[in-house]
Amino acid sequence: MNMIRTLLKIGICTVCILGIFLDLSAQMPTISIEVNGDIPDEPKVPANFSFVGVDGEVISGVIGIETRGGFSQSNPKKTYDIEFWTDASGSDTKDVQFANLREDDDWILDAMYNEPLRINSFITHKLWLDLNVLYYQDEEPKAKSGADVMYVKVSINGDYQGIYLLSEQVDRSQLKLKKNTNTEIKGELYKSFDNQDAVFFNHPGFLPSNNSLTWSGYEYRYPNDIIDWTNVEELIDFVANSSENEFVEEVSNRFDVDNLMDYFLLLNIARILDNRGKNIYLCRYDEGEPYFLTPWDLDGSWGLLWDGSNDSITEGILSNNLYDRLIESDADGFRQKVSDQWKTLRTTLFSNESIKSRITNAHQFLLSNSIYTQESGPWEYTYSESDLTYMMNWIDARLAFLDSYFDAITDTNDLNSTSNITFYPNPAINYIILRNVWTKNQSFQIYSMEGRLQKSGSLTQLEDQISISDLESGMYILAIAGNSSRFYKL
Repeated sequence: MNMIRTLLKIGICTVCILGIFLDLSAQMPTISIEVNGDIPDEPKVPANFSFVGVDGEVISGVIGIETRGGFSQSNPKKTYDIEFWTDASGSDTKDVQFANLREDDDWILDAMYNEPLRINSFITHKLWLDLNVLYYQDEEPKAKSGADVMYVKVSINGDYQGIYLLSEQVDRSQLKLKKNTNTEIKGELYKSFDNQDAVFFNHPGFLPSNNSLTWSGYEYRYPNDIIDWTNVEELIDFVANSSENEFVEEVSNRFDVDNLMDYFLLLNIARILDNRGKNIYLCRYDEGEPYFLTPWDLDGSWGLLWDGSNDSITEGILSNNLYDRLIESDADGFRQKVSDQWKTLRTTLFSNESIKSRITNAHQFLLSNSIYTQESGPWEYTYSESDLTYMMNWIDARLAFLDSYFDAITDTNDLNSTSNITFYPNPAINYIILRNVWTKNQSFQIYSMEGRLQKSGSLTQLEDQISISDLESGMYILAIAGNSSRFYKL
């Protein structure tokens, strides 16, 4: 069990815990890079690198550096991928370690240009590491379930570039996946980079080619000496096309459901809109083991969209076909498990105090290092305390909505004991199916919880399907012939 959960269990307050991991009086490490000419998208070009830590630690050497990202490439402040080389030829790499981060040769310098407070990515990466423990952690104690990060100040050729997140990479070494052999695939890693069918666990209808490193939004990342899409294609096909009975019986063998639950909670508490399909790693520790998910690129979170604009929506559930099926079928008791986990975490990691303390501590740390003033120098940046107020208010509203949702997710169809309306599923995505013998052409009405009529129509057969795809997410009342029952629209 990780340290923060242990501290919570023994009663140390959340604010104190966060102070352990983010010393508000600490100065910030600095990175200096010297490079000839422009830094290209690719390939990496040689540069001289120097890191000075807050404790006087110095790391220097030769790196290869390139810009990285999709949308972020258009920003004036660039994000970089750096790799440590033994010399300027780049023929061999070497591992380095920064403070408590892992020892590795490959690192990311995340510009956070689209984050007004330069906080979203930092707190979300940290929250995931505190939330999710790999099921094989005891066997691989050095494995991490995601990338850890630290704040640094960066200068290039003597020009101050502002604050960056120095980030670990999510790869085989980070997750400690089993190494493959010449004859068999053991550990597997696939990176979702585009919102296409397969990354939402919908089969695209065509098979991947073993001559290609990409398929329907996935990039093949490991093994790196064998390309064989067979396992992941079969997994996507299972989620997309298996019968309900097959799905219920097999899903817990194919996936680590506890991990899926953690990811579903992170996705929705931070409402990371751009991480339902893309920006996920699909991972497998060893052959025959269950698959699990690891997030990356977490900037569009906590009321912020990926382009840096505010996303003021605090209601609704983010999902994909895998989660739709888990919830609708209630496979492995998913509804009750995720509801119980939410309620437990609301007293610890997910309490209003805990989430807000993460934000407040990061904000104060940046203020104490004059980051917001310094960011306005090289970039068109204006600090506004209203961004912090907006974020705090958004969190209160989002947590209130999710409390209602996770209360409703376990409701049975007979929520109103006087009702004889029988239907499924509940919660529902696109439709509800009635299983009562109604008089032909019996009318129905759907009301909001405030009593406003949202939809009406007629039932025409013994088992009737009512489309609810046009309704917003939330709780509703279905009324038929003087009977009523509640349902939740995802």
